[in-house]
Amino acid sequence: MPTDPLLMATVALCSAAGIAIILSLSPAKRNWVILTSVGSAASLVNLQFGSIHVFTILIFGWSLLQLSRRVSMTFPITFLLLTVAFVATSVIAGDLATNPLLAVQMLLLATSAVLLALFTTSAERLTVMKGALGMIVLSGSYGIGQLAGIFPSREHVLHLDVSEIGRPSGFWPEPDWLGMYCAIGLVLAWRLPLARWQRVIALPICGLMWVLSFARAAWIALIVTAIVGAIVVVISRNGKAKHGRGRIAALVVTAAALAAPIYFLPSLTDNLIVRLQRTLTVRQDDISGEARLQQLDGLWYLARHSPWHGHGLSAAGRVGVSGNLYLDEAGSANSVASNWVLGLWVDARLLAVPFILLIFALTVFCLQHTAGQVLSIIIVSSFFSNATFVPIFWLAVGLCLAVVSNDRQVYSIAGSNQLSRKREVRSDVRHADPGRIRQNL
Repeated sequence: MPTDPLLMATVALCSAAGIAIILSLSPAKRNWVILTSVGSAASLVNLQFGSIHVFTILIFGWSLLQLSRRVSMTFPITFLLLTVAFVATSVIAGDLATNPLLAVQMLLLATSAVLLALFTTSAERLTVMKGALGMIVLSGSYGIGQLAGIFPSREHVLHLDVSEIGRPSGFWPEPDWLGMYCAIGLVLAWRLPLARWQRVIALPICGLMWVLSFARAAWIALIVTAIVGAIVVVISRNGKAKHGRGRIAALVVTAAALAAPIYFLPSLTDNLIVRLQRTLTVRQDDISGEARLQQLDGLWYLARHSPWHGHGLSAAGRVGVSGNLYLDEAGSANSVASNWVLGLWVDARLLAVPFILLIFALTVFCLQHTAGQVLSIIIVSSFFSNATFVPIFWLAVGLCLAVVSNDRQVYSIAGSNQLSRKREVRSDVRHADPGRIRQNL
């Protein structure tokens, strides 16, 4: 597709002006602007420049400004890079890979997660998560506007047969994405140290869109994470729970926001009941549920006939939306499977096993932290709608790496390769409360 030179020139000028403004700010303000933008960019699926996610560009640019910081590699960080490299190399020997660029994107996103874990402090990671929450709330507000008829809806995903008022999608391509991101927003709005008014705004918007998106994967992901997370917290908690400001008020407003459409639109209750029933069982009239089963059949077929190194990263995308296999040279328009574990097994088979195990381990070890709960929502949801190749997944991975890397024996990557036994020391931004921040991360 040809590119408009005037548009490219405008984008280049605006980018240059933005960079100049950011560089002119004081270090503290510059950090805040960039890190908030990192979180916001991580919450958008298709925000790319030249096939590279803006999230990655921002992380790389910010890290260049922090090269004077002393960083230390830990085993989890090193292991992540190795496991991602294993998966990426499958594209070389794979016989059905359709998009080799996906391997490059995966490596860049993994490196972004590593840079986030290496260079950020606890206070800076808090800023990133607040940036992500801000974008999710903004998109959720847009979704409410879509339901109210203020903003246009995407007709091909409106699904009036599922909900009489339609399914909003916010800034994302599909309602399922809106549901998953708002599930993440609920966790962030509940756990992060926010001002009372911020929590009272964020929690109801995310809660309303989590329900009215009718995204079954997001419903399952949040419920599973809440149950397992509560068990882990009860088992491992030391001391009394700390409560954030405005939680009770936010819950009251959320309940009122959910009750209003159900009260004024009684048939919406029937829509929700039917959707819940279809979450537990797949019926013949459930088109999307049937399609997912057909996709699984197609993936199992490819998995059974794959070599030990898989068919190559992106090969799972040859299974179409309806489960049809596109084994010709052109393949299908997809690059990833709907189920992330089965998709990686098709793509890289044994090469993907260490990466899959690492992601599950990170989730389990960090589940009492906000980062682990966000990662849990993403990987559970990705069994139905794969989000492991978008920035929010790698943001969560980076945050979890930072959690498990703190207070561990590390070795320095500066100078020689000899192991040096020392504790990682991180200095937080001035005036931050480290104890409170760590509790919420």
